[in-house]
Amino acid sequence: ALPISCDSFHRYREDIAIIKGLGLNAYRFSVEWARIEPEDNFFSQAMLDHYRSMIEETIKAGLEPVVTLQHFTLPQWFRISGAWQRPDAAEIFTRYVEKVIPILSGVKRVVTINEPNIYGGILAAQSGVQGKGFLPEPRPEDVKGLIASHRAAVKVLKLKTNLEVGWSVANL
Repeated sequence: ALPISCDSFHRYREDIAIIKGLGLNAYRFSVEWARIEPEDNFFSQAMLDHYRSMIEETIKAGLEPVVTLQHFTLPQWFRISGAWQRPDAAEIFTRYVEKVIPILSGVKRVVTINEPNIYGGILAAQSGVQGKGFLPEPRPEDVKGLIASHRAAVKVLKLKTNLEVGWSVANL
């Protein structure tokens, strides 16, 4: 049998207690797009409720929840249909973001897309593209979709919430 890794999905209460015990004041975690929208335009209320519970537990522990909306993994249906290269990628990502907004009560900060500079290189590596650094240069067609999706998500989040919104960038 394969190990379950850290299994934060089921053990988030323990993770929150560890974070609190270390004297930290925030917990940055991701909501899993593939769990929330496992099929195109089908949204799992059970998964939305799960991530809402994570937010509530984080707040209850006196920590600030910092929610990341997209952290590398994608719903399979989105990935096999072209992912960030789809002409409607930003619209699809924004549709997902709009479904997540109702569970964000009590959250002050949201990360739209985790480390798109790394993500684009990972996509390129999977496609056999070579680069100069430890990761290949991102493919322009992926970068265009990531930027458009980030901008669309920021627009809807600023229109419908008071959240501080940005994306995280890996600094090497």
